[in-house]
Amino acid sequence: MLLTAAEEIPTSTEWLYETKYDGFRCGLEWEDEPILKSRHGNILNSKFPEIISFCNDIRERIKPFLPLSLDGELVYLTNNFQSIFSVVQTRGRMRSQNTIVQHANSFPCHNVVFDYMTEKGENISNLQYTERKQKLSELFKRLNFPLTLNYLDKSRLQIIEVFDDSRKIWNLVKDYNGEGIVAKKKQSPWKSDTRSSNWVKIKNYKYVTIILTKFNKHNGFFHGAVYKNNALIEIASFRHGLSEEEFSTLVELFHKNGKRTAKDILSIDPSICLEVACIDFAFEKLREPR
Repeated sequence: MLLTAAEEIPTSTEWLYETKYDGFRCGLEWEDEPILKSRHGNILNSKFPEIISFCNDIRERIKPFLPLSLDGELVYLTNNFQSIFSVVQTRGRMRSQNTIVQHANSFPCHNVVFDYMTEKGENISNLQYTERKQKLSELFKRLNFPLTLNYLDKSRLQIIEVFDDSRKIWNLVKDYNGEGIVAKKKQSPWKSDTRSSNWVKIKNYKYVTIILTKFNKHNGFFHGAVYKNNALIEIASFRHGLSEEEFSTLVELFHKNGKRTAKDILSIDPSICLEVACIDFAFEKLREPR
């Protein structure tokens, strides 16, 4: 089930709220053996052995609830509201098992769970969101797991806390530099591969001023940089967030004042600054700039 982006937090009584964590969307499917599966169907067991090891340690406790399937996010938590995406992404790209084990010890990840689709082989995805959450809480209680997320806890499966006060969770996410929040309708079912307006995400954007440098005529992306040691360092390429008028004005600016420096690339001297929203800075680039 996929999220719909929103600029404003819905605030009627039909909504509840969760922290949005910056990691890998991941399902846990457990019949005979636990399987961590990405949104694109990739098996992630070998990439995150600390989570699989934890699952194997609780096998006898969880056996009465099998087969089950849970929806969640693979994260590297620095507090209860923030995950560092670059750590999770680096782990996901590793091939050497020795390196993976070293990072699992140095940067252990969690699978934070927010939904429950199958219990004891029964499909419960059509139950209301609040009913599924209640069953998920009962499962964690029976397993003697924490019922609120604690980034210091060594339990590699944790449950995401639900808030009914949007202002409270938004202030916490901003204070702890989290990615954002997700608002979910109380009556919503869980639907696979569906981008639903019953689940909406609101990003906690950070703002950076950049210098406009290039325009790619082929894909319509603008490029921006900042100065470091008297040199321009590119940190963003973007096209989202501009009105039609703003977009056409910038394109005209490049065509009138720019110089062709490569195929389909127009460059201008430093002269225009823009404010860009992003969710993070990773691998020398702004993430999700607009």
